[in-house]
Amino acid sequence: AIFRTNVNCPVTCLELGGKLGQEKNVVFVATVAGKVMGFTKKGKQFMNLDSDMSEPVKSMHVEAADLLLAGEYTLRHFNNCVEVHFYLCPDKINDVISLPPLKYSGKVFPVLACSDKTLKVLSGSDMVGELNVSGIPVVLNMYHNNGGPNGELVLYGTDDGKFGLSLITPICQSVLWELSSPASLTKKVIGLLTFDLETNHTSGAFGDLIIGYDNGGLVEVYGLSDDEMDKPVHKGSFSLNESLRSIGCGRFNNADHAEILCLTFSGWVVGLTTEPSSHALNKDSGEHDIKMEILRKEIENLERQVEIEKEKYQSNSQKPDLVSQGQEIEVKLQFHLNPDEGVYGLNLETVVPIEYIMLQCDVPIDVIDMDKNSSIVSFTPCSNEEENFLLATYRCQANTTKLELKVIPVEGHQGHLRAYVVPLMKPKLCQVKQLAIKPLCMHFRDSNKKKRSRDIDSESNGESRPMNRLTMQGNVSLSDIHSWVNLCFWGIPEKVPADEKASYGFVSSCLGTVFNCSYRDGMIECTSDNLSTMNIFKDLIFKEATKSGIKLDISFDINDETVINTLKSIIPKMDELILAAQKVQLIEGLKEIETQEGSIDCLTGDFKQVLIEADLLTALHKQKHKQLERYYAMITHLYQSWFKFKGRSVKDKLDGLQGVIKKHDSKMLLEFFKNST
Repeated sequence: AIFRTNVNCPVTCLELGGKLGQEKNVVFVATVAGKVMGFTKKGKQFMNLDSDMSEPVKSMHVEAADLLLAGEYTLRHFNNCVEVHFYLCPDKINDVISLPPLKYSGKVFPVLACSDKTLKVLSGSDMVGELNVSGIPVVLNMYHNNGGPNGELVLYGTDDGKFGLSLITPICQSVLWELSSPASLTKKVIGLLTFDLETNHTSGAFGDLIIGYDNGGLVEVYGLSDDEMDKPVHKGSFSLNESLRSIGCGRFNNADHAEILCLTFSGWVVGLTTEPSSHALNKDSGEHDIKMEILRKEIENLERQVEIEKEKYQSNSQKPDLVSQGQEIEVKLQFHLNPDEGVYGLNLETVVPIEYIMLQCDVPIDVIDMDKNSSIVSFTPCSNEEENFLLATYRCQANTTKLELKVIPVEGHQGHLRAYVVPLMKPKLCQVKQLAIKPLCMHFRDSNKKKRSRDIDSESNGESRPMNRLTMQGNVSLSDIHSWVNLCFWGIPEKVPADEKASYGFVSSCLGTVFNCSYRDGMIECTSDNLSTMNIFKDLIFKEATKSGIKLDISFDINDETVINTLKSIIPKMDELILAAQKVQLIEGLKEIETQEGSIDCLTGDFKQVLIEADLLTALHKQKHKQLERYYAMITHLYQSWFKFKGRSVKDKLDGLQGVIKKHDSKMLLEFFKNST
């Protein structure tokens, strides 16, 4: 190590800095307590700034004498350790960067990556521009490290695995291109940077784009062209099978060959070299033996340290006045919605091997195991009367440090999913992680504000989409309403909006239906083309208002056409699953015919295709066989919600509805709904 120092507090950010236009050769670190320290490359501290931030520093950017510190919702701009600007963001800030001051006469224009799927451009304490992107941006970097010839090109990466290039100036903002790798779906981008892996130039017209993803430790390399409008070309990828914390590029071990450094979740620093394997270890030159000897000594030293600590533990455990106490380990838990598949990804990872994990949920939920999981799962029968709908135990194989699952909650229920993680260590300990299941958790936030403000009754295929309207009024504050809406949906900022009125839009990942909500002191106004969604929202708001002793006057305008439209969006998905199930039932008989006849030439084209796609159909049916029951439940809930708004009971009609549904006749089902009016 060149130098080592103790800052006596957990470090949240680390950035390089230096004089404007010169090499960045000093180190800045920000701590969880809000302090920022500066060190020279020899380790001498030259700055100690107390930012007085009320929230931990999440991201930091340094440009010469200008320091940008971002917390959850606030950005502070310091110049020569004096605060000069402050910005309160309406949504969470995930990263901050600045347009190159040299391109703007020394003036700093911060760019924020925010959870409302926008990049915000600031001038001083004011926002001067905003750019909508397809996902939640979580990391920013300058194209070719300097923003290109005009300093206006900014790279961004999202929490769902997308990355793109944007043109950002204080006057105009636009997305030039956006990509996502099929291997990176639902994987959060943790780092993206440009570096020329072929030569020793880092700011030329060409180079490579290196992307790092947290889940699975995926690193991808893309080749850039001389025209920034051209999309980069995929050159290669590497998976470390462990989550990444950060990535970097340089020439650390060999001056002639570039390397990609990866810091993993468990603390490993892994180097990926561009040096050909035939040159990396030349056995004839003796270099191979030297490197192997160094590694062997390091391993032996680690083994000795482990044995010493084991002996200490065994010795202390024999003393009657000492009690073994397990040390809390770091457990990484990710719970994110994949809108394309309509499922949640549940990823658990620890720094030590896992013995077993138990999942428990007090609301209806389905768990889909993934093929790459080697864990042995056992399900315990649950009693719904005890509000226990899931109890599953996953016993992990040796040296397993992570578990990946897919889960599908049933909307309309509010509860918790708990994971009890037991690591393979002594003394035994168990850590509990709890996740909230929200009543409308299968909806994702739509941040296209212009579209919603232009026409709240959005258009579909050129025709006006019919909508239902709901209004609730009462003596209720904006902060109370905001907390209630937060109980329904993910993607709502915890902070109460600073404006007098808040507006949010959501899209169902299952059906594509929409729900728009705007509220202010004393009033909530909603529109939706799905009565089930509106009914769930109304019931939760009314329940929370009753708890608080607040009376709400509720009025609504129901459009019967929306019910038929919602039903029509369910039927094709249901028919597709029914057809797939029928094909799976044919596979065994068709295989028997193939065995008897010796070929499939005697079969028609459709039956041949079933056999060709047998493995795919079986896997799809195994994954989605419960989805059909969920569609049945959606239709039933839609029917009940429809007549609940009409003030009529349909208990006597439910048996008839169930009979029609199970006949799998789309026309009969539509006629049943139409005749019910």
